[in-house]
Amino acid sequence: MIKNVLIKIALIVSITLLASTALAHAFIVTGSLVTIPNPAKPNEPFILQLDLHDPNLVPVEDAVVVAEFSQEGQTYSFNFTQDEPGLYSTDVTLPKEGNYTLLLRDQTYQQEEARATLQFTLGSPDPINFIFPPTRTSSNSLQTWLIWVIAVPIIAGMIVTVLVLMNTKKVTSNE
Repeated sequence: MIKNVLIKIALIVSITLLASTALAHAFIVTGSLVTIPNPAKPNEPFILQLDLHDPNLVPVEDAVVVAEFSQEGQTYSFNFTQDEPGLYSTDVTLPKEGNYTLLLRDQTYQQEEARATLQFTLGSPDPINFIFPPTRTSSNSLQTWLIWVIAVPIIAGMIVTVLVLMNTKKVTSNE
């Protein structure tokens, strides 16, 4: 009875610790950009639409993505808003036709930032496909490091000790 309770407590503690530190993009996110209207024109507003999916083609929800267009030393920044799961958009107006360096920054989690640098040609009707690479998933905090290095081994040792002592009592009482 006590053994089952201890095992359940150990599982709950393990799951809680793992869930609190596994909130980063440890996986690839694929994306696609299109303009509406297509093609977009200089000095006219257009919608930049972003479609994000994980490797299993599940829409990525609640992402915080910023688009930064750079051309000839000028930078124009726009924040995406979620229209529906996996689909984001932002209103954009760019002054000149031609090539821009587009930096997409996924800032969903504080401890990481996924980046994709693309070439964007204003006036081109072609969609742009890209990948947000996986980012580091470790936390920068001392607290998380201490939990994994000190607290988890101590808790595991206590559980193993209690289980061994419980089995020892049963063996000695049967003899």
